[in-house]
Amino acid sequence: EVERILRNITSEIRKFALDVDIFIQVITEFDVLYALSRYADITNSTKPNLSRKPVVKLVNTRHPFLKDPVPITVELGDGRDSFGGLIISGPNTAGKTVSIKTIGLLTVMALSGLLIPADGESTIGYFDKILADIGDPQSIERDLSTFAAHIVRLKSIIDISDYNTLVIIDEIGTG
Repeated sequence: EVERILRNITSEIRKFALDVDIFIQVITEFDVLYALSRYADITNSTKPNLSRKPVVKLVNTRHPFLKDPVPITVELGDGRDSFGGLIISGPNTAGKTVSIKTIGLLTVMALSGLLIPADGESTIGYFDKILADIGDPQSIERDLSTFAAHIVRLKSIIDISDYNTLVIIDEIGTG
């Protein structure tokens, strides 16, 4: 009798399967939007200006995953057709890696349509590609030292990058 009742209930519910699927999709979209808006509130995020030119201007920006990040201001490019480079140098534990990871991460976030933890006058340009060489890419399987692995990755970056590519490199001379 229990099995018959469960079959009947299942048969009745099956009629609404498509509606339930649509409802789940809608609720999921709302949940994602709510989570993104809560995250933006928690991190004091704003909508950056977007530019077709290769430019990164982050004003009082903070790394979104750090508990008490030190705000930085970075400006790369002037919005014209040229884009320069930035070399960050200094002693260990001075925040160089955090700074370049913040630039890369917030650029990806902004180009993905997310609000970023930076002041409202920040501007992110559109990049066709964002490439990075961060960390220690040595490979025992391929018999590459840290230095050789960096060289291989840098060659790959050079081969596929163009005018509209943001390239982020950390610790270029290690190994």
